[in-house]
Amino acid sequence: MKTLPAVIANNNRMCVAVLRALHGLENPPALIGFDCFSTAEILGVSVISYDAIKKGQVASELALDRMADSPV
Repeated sequence: MKTLPAVIANNNRMCVAVLRALHGLENPPALIGFDCFSTAEILGVSVISYDAIKKGQVASELALDRMADSPV
């Protein structure tokens, strides 16, 4: 059976759920979460931080561009 090199959790709640699931494993995979939280370093979680406002702006622009290019 292959082992996973890492698990990526989309948010902090998922990150905590994955931590619980991995608890006690002999060789757990690395855990990567999105959005920093205060105990990430203590728990050994790598985090990807991002600018939520910028992310929303880019998503809106992409959606509007896609709608403008679509025939009605």
